[in-house]
Amino acid sequence: VIPVLTKLKSSASSLFFDLCVTPAIYYMQDIDTENIWSTGCIESGKYDEAAQEAQSMLFDSLLPQPAITQVGEHLLSLVQELESFAGSDALPDLLQLTGESEILVRKCWINLKKALDLREDDNIDGLWKRSTCRSILLSCAKSVSMISADYGEDMSLVDISTSLESSNEHENELCLRFVNEWLTSLTDAILGLLVTYLSLIKLFSPTGRTQLLIDLEYLSTVVNALGLQPHPMLTHLCVLARIEPSNMTSLVNTLSNGNRTTISSAIQKLDISIANAVLRGHGMEMLSNELKSDEKNS
Repeated sequence: VIPVLTKLKSSASSLFFDLCVTPAIYYMQDIDTENIWSTGCIESGKYDEAAQEAQSMLFDSLLPQPAITQVGEHLLSLVQELESFAGSDALPDLLQLTGESEILVRKCWINLKKALDLREDDNIDGLWKRSTCRSILLSCAKSVSMISADYGEDMSLVDISTSLESSNEHENELCLRFVNEWLTSLTDAILGLLVTYLSLIKLFSPTGRTQLLIDLEYLSTVVNALGLQPHPMLTHLCVLARIEPSNMTSLVNTLSNGNRTTISSAIQKLDISIANAVLRGHGMEMLSNELKSDEKNS
């Protein structure tokens, strides 16, 4: 009986998870093919101070893309939907799903293995697991003076106490636990989908790079509005998007020449993929994938 109940619980969690994530998949399904990423490409050797100034002016004229704002609105709506569930008679059943959401996040990041051409032993835990990702990024940031980022501490809690009808303090605490666990996991899962789509983009022009930063900072603002700490990878991608292309090669080389392990190589390969797309769109020499070459020779 117990194995059957365990399987039923797992199936229910997966179904609930998929229902919450599917709208975001629909909104972002074509985001990697948007023309904005390649608009205004720079010819080889033509990225100069004038181009930099023109790019800085773009930041005030561009808005988050519709697909990204739809994802943000979906995340905000999840708070109300989860609160509604948690404040209903279904709470005892929902509490059976507590502890089930985090492992489901991984399946929204798993396609990065193919997108980044990762080896079988390249561990993607460093990408999706908050604690592992934060540890790796903090270790890298210590050796790179141009990085100044807050990769966060423990996650904050969404304050839903005013929206719950129950006067039972213990019940409210259980509701809070359920909402925070699932909201955090769903947010991290949707980020994994976005990162996978971004890794497929082969070229970020100055306009495209600016759009990337605007989209990422919008999502970071939405996550903050939810009362959650942004995923360390979201913070890291914002850092990469802000770095001037002329500094990007030295930055990524420094990061990639750090502690090379199977747990960190996925992040390093993602950095190289994003950096090369930026360099290609700015008419600059791309990074050779030294990490792969070194690994093959090791």
